[in-house]
Amino acid sequence: MINDLIQSGVSLIFIETDEPQRIDFPETDHDFMAVWDKRGITYWIGAERSKIPSTTTMEAALNYLSVTTKKYFVVLYGEPDYDLLKNISDKHTLVFVNAEFREYAGAVKVSLSLPEKADYLKAFKAKTKFAKDCAEKAVGMKIKDAVNCYKYAKYMQTDFITNKKLFTKSSYLDIVESKNTFKDLGGFEEFKEWFDEIKVWYTIGAKEFGFPRQKGVLLYGPSGVGKSLCASCLGNEAGLPLYKFDFTKVYDQYVGESESRIRQALKDIEKTAPSIIWIEEIGRLFAGEGIQSNIAHHQVLAILLEWMQEHDKDIFIVATANGVKNIPKELIRPGRFSKNYLAEMPNKETREKIFDIYLNKIGIEYDSNILAEQKRTGAEIEAKVQEIVIEAYNKKVAKESILNRLIKGE
Repeated sequence: MINDLIQSGVSLIFIETDEPQRIDFPETDHDFMAVWDKRGITYWIGAERSKIPSTTTMEAALNYLSVTTKKYFVVLYGEPDYDLLKNISDKHTLVFVNAEFREYAGAVKVSLSLPEKADYLKAFKAKTKFAKDCAEKAVGMKIKDAVNCYKYAKYMQTDFITNKKLFTKSSYLDIVESKNTFKDLGGFEEFKEWFDEIKVWYTIGAKEFGFPRQKGVLLYGPSGVGKSLCASCLGNEAGLPLYKFDFTKVYDQYVGESESRIRQALKDIEKTAPSIIWIEEIGRLFAGEGIQSNIAHHQVLAILLEWMQEHDKDIFIVATANGVKNIPKELIRPGRFSKNYLAEMPNKETREKIFDIYLNKIGIEYDSNILAEQKRTGAEIEAKVQEIVIEAYNKKVAKESILNRLIKGE
């Protein structure tokens, strides 16, 4: 698309990318082809290269282009002085390359597409089965980061995905180091069965067989029923890195900053693919006095919704919420999440399983059927079992002797 814009004669193009070295520019019919960076404007006549003196600042370069009688095609690395652009004749073609640009009337803004498998394989300078496997898993990463990850994985003789988290740093994402699996989660039986069936998209390449991509799940229900515990299990269950997305860092008091931050956060998320992204208590982000009338809120939501609907990366979103009352209807309609799952208060059978899980962890065998008579959430059961351990230690008595308090409801 970029080459087509240039060849068609569009005079002002903004290319958003943090990998400018990946761009190949076509030949044009302009008088001069040139590049501007901090050293000034450099242009070519055949194989000869020359510099234009006193153009080392963006302001000086644009002022020169506004008065020259020659017809230039110039690639400028950096953000322009927008006020000076109005003085530039459209006989020139100016292509600005930067990580981000403001909206500017008359400019065509495009984002450089992400590298493809062939780009990574070329950068790895290898055609082995291991290199091809790494190239498949590198999708979404910067070329340089992918090369470093490939070298490290090859040296350590480890899986590319295992090391990917070391090379995808973000201000908005935190890697979740969890050992939890579904064996640590009582209840959620319907959800467990569903996730076990759909995770093949991310683990064995079911997409090759037309298997539908699963975009994610919204886990909602009362506090303490195990939504966060469930989310913490998904990375290990799917064999993928699990990241927690801190959405609160997106919002900013200054106009335009929140929209810029959500775009950057979504770019960071795409670089982690394939992965699972956990958004904790998503309902809180859309609650609070005045939030529904906040312009930045609506713009951030619009950007997020468009991304959730349109992105094609191997990203599975797991969001938790205490309910759906505060969540905009647009966010939970079909097409955003693959499934909305209500995590209900555990019944007696589920409470038994939860007690068994936590009692087994502290080495106690007990009739959990008796313990499960009283209604408790999973979080309350965990807290009670922890209380047993602490009291047994402090009183120097057997843990089993403390269980009678649970039976009595103390």
